[in-house]
Amino acid sequence: MRTEQLRDVIGDRGPFVSVYVDASHDTEDALTKSELRWRAAETRLWDVGADQATIEATRQAVLDPPAVGRSGRAVIAARGQVLLTEDFPVPPAADVVRWSELPYLLPLLSAVDPPVPHVVVLADKIGGHLRAIDGHGDPVSDTATHGAEQPLHHVSGGGLAHGSMENRSEETVRRNARDTADLAVRLAARVDAELVILAGTVSARTAIHAELPHHVKKITAELDVNAAHTDLDSAEVNDGVARLLAQRQAERDEAVLERWHVGSAHGNACEGLGKVTEALRSGAVETILVTDPSLSERTVWRGSDPSQVATDRAEFPEAAECRADEAVPAAALATSADVLVLTGAATLTDGIAALLRF
Repeated sequence: MRTEQLRDVIGDRGPFVSVYVDASHDTEDALTKSELRWRAAETRLWDVGADQATIEATRQAVLDPPAVGRSGRAVIAARGQVLLTEDFPVPPAADVVRWSELPYLLPLLSAVDPPVPHVVVLADKIGGHLRAIDGHGDPVSDTATHGAEQPLHHVSGGGLAHGSMENRSEETVRRNARDTADLAVRLAARVDAELVILAGTVSARTAIHAELPHHVKKITAELDVNAAHTDLDSAEVNDGVARLLAQRQAERDEAVLERWHVGSAHGNACEGLGKVTEALRSGAVETILVTDPSLSERTVWRGSDPSQVATDRAEFPEAAECRADEAVPAAALATSADVLVLTGAATLTDGIAALLRF
């Protein structure tokens, strides 16, 4: 999911249906459960006055069978059309159904973090299979390297011939590792990687790691999998990569929160709904931090432009009252600000703060 997609949604004309449901397909009765969840959601939409065409479009998107496994699904629709459908790894704690003048995007922003650009290397003694993912989450390369295969195996016996063959075998392994490492470095530069993941046997990972320059070693993590019995699309590799990416996402969140603490001491950050909306109106917000679900209990006033939000109605001559958890993310997207939903962070005034551009 790209930010541009969300900006297109907030630029559309409402009112909007916003639905977040458990879309897991991991049991024999998963489809029956989905039908029951949808019936409850449909009843709520009829009760709040959603139109038939938009309800029907939402129904089709909600009930479209997902991939096998646990997942959540977000559907945003308006005027009989689905504007956005997005599956995410963790189902919501409870289904969410809204019909409002603005789309409700905060759970989606919380569930789907900005992708971590990275390179995965699944290596063995004769080369490796590499995949590079850019900052949009798109693969930009899926490449295999194949070095020399002979001589690679240690031989029994002794004497000069044995020593010569051992040396040649070790040199072949080093050369293959060097070729794979060189490609990994080029791919990391191409996607501006934050993480390089080495998977495969210990010996293959060790050989490649030794060939990496220092600046790449600093962002390298390893997975212990047997390259001879798996591939880049295996569950073993995917689960390991997902775990390492989640760790990197957590480090990102911690870094942003630390930047906010530093910025607060130097006038480059603000806290509280009133100050954040004031900064949004001037286009000064770089990143909004949300830490408290009680933001959904607050309201703000919104002008004709999505970026026009305020806690004081007097700011706009013809203001409409909106839920803060809908209007503030919309204003952030409209002004090209990021939205970061933090869990387990320190309490912020009104559950919201911002890093400023200026």
